[in-house]
Amino acid sequence: MVMVMIDIMTNFDIVGCFSEEIIAKLGLNIEVGTEILLSMPTLEHIKKDHPEIIGDHKAIIADIIAAPLGVSRRKKDGSIGFFKDHENGIQYFLELSVRPSNIGEYFVRTLHHIQIERVEKRVKKGAILLLTNEKIPAII
Repeated sequence: MVMVMIDIMTNFDIVGCFSEEIIAKLGLNIEVGTEILLSMPTLEHIKKDHPEIIGDHKAIIADIIAAPLGVSRRKKDGSIGFFKDHENGIQYFLELSVRPSNIGEYFVRTLHHIQIERVEKRVKKGAILLLTNEKIPAII
């Protein structure tokens, strides 16, 4: 039997990494600088299923990871949410979902709009943790 090894990492781009602040805020047991990867199928999913998000999707994702307004962690599946306000003619919020694999790598799963009311409600419940000196901007 012949085994074929495929380098799956060639199908991924590094779009960011976890900062010390995010790791501490969420109580993650990972190293500072742990990379967050984006697969081409996930990028295509975002472009196809969320056409309301206009612009350079990789740059938007990298910006959200680098400077989120807040973060969350779901106990159910270990996914991490990054939240940030975004402007493209109008102002709105984006939620970026990142999920760990069973080998400890973190992958972008999706990116979508989220209503300001949902963000405010989740902040009040403690489900979204705001980062240092951040507050929810007024969106008109």
